[in-house]
Amino acid sequence: MGAAASGATVAIRCAAGTYSAISNTVGAYQAAVPASSFPCALRATGGSLGSRALHSFAPAAGTANITPLTDLALALQVNTTASQTIADWFSSPSSLNMVSAGLVSSLSTLRAALVSAGYNIPAAWGAGNIAPINVVFTASPTSDPFDQLLEALADAIDDPASAYADYDDLLTAFVAGNNLPTAPTAAAPETQPATVKSGLVQTYSLKFTGTCGSICTFVDGQNYTVIVGGDNSLTVDGKKLTSPVNQNVFGTFNLVEIIWADADLRYALSNNQTGVFNELNLGDANQPQAGGLPKYIGQFKPAAVVTPGSPLEAVQALAGSYDFSSESDARESGDLGITRRGLTIDGDYPTCSLLGADDPTVPLSARIVIGSNGSVSVQNPNDSSQSYTLTPGSINTNDNTYLTAYNSSTMWSLANPGSKSYEIKRGIRYDDGVHAYLLTEYFSVVLGVKSNGELGNVRLNGANNSPRMNFCAVSSLNPKVDDKLAPLKALSGSYIVEHDYLTDAPNWAAPGWTGVSIGTNGSVTFAGSGPSFAPADIKTVRVNRRNESNAGTDNSVWGLVVILNRDINEDSKVDNLDRVNFFLSEDGTLRDIQYKDSATHIVEVSALSRQLPAYDNSLASALTGDGIKGKINGVEYSIDKTQTYANVAVGASGRVDLVVTRNKFPDVPANERFGWRITVAPASLQIDTPYPCTNGLIGSTQYGSAVLFDTGFGIINTPNSGSPVQPSHSTRAGGDCEVTLSSISKNGSGILTGVEGKFRATVWQKDDKIYVPAVGFFRLTAP
Repeated sequence: MGAAASGATVAIRCAAGTYSAISNTVGAYQAAVPASSFPCALRATGGSLGSRALHSFAPAAGTANITPLTDLALALQVNTTASQTIADWFSSPSSLNMVSAGLVSSLSTLRAALVSAGYNIPAAWGAGNIAPINVVFTASPTSDPFDQLLEALADAIDDPASAYADYDDLLTAFVAGNNLPTAPTAAAPETQPATVKSGLVQTYSLKFTGTCGSICTFVDGQNYTVIVGGDNSLTVDGKKLTSPVNQNVFGTFNLVEIIWADADLRYALSNNQTGVFNELNLGDANQPQAGGLPKYIGQFKPAAVVTPGSPLEAVQALAGSYDFSSESDARESGDLGITRRGLTIDGDYPTCSLLGADDPTVPLSARIVIGSNGSVSVQNPNDSSQSYTLTPGSINTNDNTYLTAYNSSTMWSLANPGSKSYEIKRGIRYDDGVHAYLLTEYFSVVLGVKSNGELGNVRLNGANNSPRMNFCAVSSLNPKVDDKLAPLKALSGSYIVEHDYLTDAPNWAAPGWTGVSIGTNGSVTFAGSGPSFAPADIKTVRVNRRNESNAGTDNSVWGLVVILNRDINEDSKVDNLDRVNFFLSEDGTLRDIQYKDSATHIVEVSALSRQLPAYDNSLASALTGDGIKGKINGVEYSIDKTQTYANVAVGASGRVDLVVTRNKFPDVPANERFGWRITVAPASLQIDTPYPCTNGLIGSTQYGSAVLFDTGFGIINTPNSGSPVQPSHSTRAGGDCEVTLSSISKNGSGILTGVEGKFRATVWQKDDKIYVPAVGFFRLTAP
């Protein structure tokens, strides 16, 4: 809720006139509205807001924030003044002057409700003012109190204990007079005490590069004495600092950097994990950036020398020409239906007229040419005159390019353990005619090098339309793949349908085919009524891998999304829904196929037979009393009724919906917080009858026999209910199981009161993107 809404359309409807604007990347917008047109009602939609609409009000010219706070207050006032919902009222705003007059009252009511619910109110929002509307704030939860309030409100809505499903639910309830959700507990600490690595303790002569402005006195290009002391101190140019810390960045303490504070200045020394000096960065904590990091001012480093193992030598070793292509600027979900497994597909691609790439539907191609001097040139592969180059060195005092190790994590580096990254960064100082000091604009190329020394990724950071340098920013470039169909061709062979999922559920359909053949050329042919396609029909193939970005490790392929350039679901348009998903087992073999048919029903089948593990009958004798003895991939996760906070319950129906949990209360130790859910669908239950699993609906008890397990808090907690969040392990995401009941007890009304049985299953482990075996025995004694 506190994130900046980029690309949103702002509709402005005033007492005299209608206007509009588009928000920029930091959520700001501008519109020229004559003073005579006010007051005005505002609505932001689209862009990063998606389908959500937020409203606000501008009594007069000036700042008019559009946030959930303004939305709640205006909705309350519109209900009071016009007895309408905010959406209906905005379609034809009336009584604008009356609404304007009541804003202070509605904002005061909202402020009192927030105070009552335990939220911290920004000092600028005093009783009787309209600060949420007219006080400028930035989307920075580390420093801005209004953004912190918005983030706290979002966290409270998302809390499993919240009475509200989402923000829209809260809005309706608040206008109706209900309370706001209780404020969340305090966040984790932002810093922790740190100790200097012994290898860093020495005296250095370092060159400062950067622009201090008014916050410090260091001169660009001048050398300074820096002492790292064994007493955990840092002395810079004679000033000694103590009590260093590690900074919490996006929820994780950055142990690479050790940081000292001097008023608003922050000195960040790396690498404090290896004990080898890399650089001393200088930042301004009064200008926090993403993740709470101080704004970069400059850095202290030894003079550049080509030494063995240095960044310059590493880049020189890459000298040559490489053809790369861009990833998309955005990712969309590639999942279909309710079997959420985390597939992603590409959105639009970056464009760059400078490199001859203007079509957002086609990956941008670039030739990366690395020189023997460490220079990097980015070129149009078809016209080398369309290019730009960064070369380490100094053009003049105000224009310098540096080559350093790049220690920040990227999605690519997380997916490639053992890789290293290097940055060629140009800083151009300039006078903007406003500030009393020179500003610096940076342009950089980040080279990602695999553990085997190959160039694996390139990032281009900077402004596209800068007057200081012709440049194009691209978030990720990877080696160009000559054969985009190679991952699909690797599955060549013939397969038969072994299992289809839940064909009697809403929006699901039987496959209508009995087998599928994948050709060595990438063609796919269904034996029946499936959406067969030739290589020419394929628009793109999105490869999903198991790597550190999704908790996997080996970078193997687990899913393919094949997007076609023809309408296979017959909805009269060709789009990303015209796709076929292929899921792979850990050994790289085809496991599942999923798509939408001509009636937009989900079709999902198993193309290979699944091997269920054997029952573990020893678990029955090991279980004392009510509970469950279960194992996942050989690791035991068992609960019995005698344990504190243990819950063993069955749903009040004639079917089996058994939960065995210890995850409902925060007092349960985190490593013991988990829960099981066993469901068996048939209403007429029989003992000693193996019941196979069906795919089911996440968060529903209406369909499917299933085995579910989760290590989280509150995802699985009570029978006859369920979170829409996919649990950590589930047979409902392409898995399979068999449940056999050995005892059933029902009361006179046919309600199940006790059950005993065993299961064996293959469950989807969503974090690692693999299927693992699960077995268990469960019991609930009838009262």
